[in-house]
Amino acid sequence: ALSMTDVFYERVKKDPAMRMLTGASPNSQYVYIATQWDPKSPWSDPRVRKAASLAINRKPLSDVVYPEGGSIDSLGLPGDPEALRFPIDPYDPERARKLLAEAGYAKGFPGGKFYYFQEFTNMGEMIATFWKAIGIGLEMTPMERSVWLAQHHAGKMKGGIFTDFVGAPTI
Repeated sequence: ALSMTDVFYERVKKDPAMRMLTGASPNSQYVYIATQWDPKSPWSDPRVRKAASLAINRKPLSDVVYPEGGSIDSLGLPGDPEALRFPIDPYDPERARKLLAEAGYAKGFPGGKFYYFQEFTNMGEMIATFWKAIGIGLEMTPMERSVWLAQHHAGKMKGGIFTDFVGAPTI
């Protein structure tokens, strides 16, 4: 599979003989914070999780990872009446810092390990950079998909888990 996120995409944009087609995909990527259920973890505070969401600038993330593919938003394909729609948090790092301060983390905190598939390195690093800007430090842990799946199924991942799932096709 070719990645459209690097030099190839730039060549496609410049070549009038080529055109980019964007297909609808049932794939969804998300960050699951496994330690949110631990009352001793900073992630257990909903203000911290909201701050993390507000710190993610979805537009450049979408532009880098899914060029010409539209925005990163709710679960479901456009036009699907069964799709789940959630309001998308705006990019607001100032509000994110205020929420962290309200939660007792004005200087930020070490966010723990952040596990992701190696093929999602660009997304993982972008999210980590957004979070670092508001004071949430992460220990980046890229893994091959098979190792990630084994660790995940064994319950060995503690921290942030960046993953994807493929939605079932609608009939």
